[in-house]
Amino acid sequence: MIKLSVHMTQGKCSGFALHGHAGAGGKGQDIICAAVSSAAYLAANALTEFADGREGLCCKVLQGKNSLRVSLAGQTQVSEALLQGFLQHMRGLARQYPKNIRIIYEREQK
Repeated sequence: MIKLSVHMTQGKCSGFALHGHAGAGGKGQDIICAAVSSAAYLAANALTEFADGREGLCCKVLQGKNSLRVSLAGQTQVSEALLQGFLQHMRGLARQYPKNIRIIYEREQK
């Protein structure tokens, strides 16, 4: 199962972490993993190319085996729009494939 942890700070998305594998097909044949990976890398690349360093935003991307983590320090209209688009797409995929994708919202602890 793919687990998407969405990190929330002051009611806005401040990053996300993806872990796991959908298990819906063999290596190179899993369309759910392909859809999730494509969306996640689009979001990560767009954030680092178009938002990082602007208006005080700092974006960090860490990639591992079957994992991707995107962390933001700061917030811009561009970063919020990109992340909301990514989350909307992921919610749609999770509704379509509930046995393969789980979304968890994590609020900042004070």
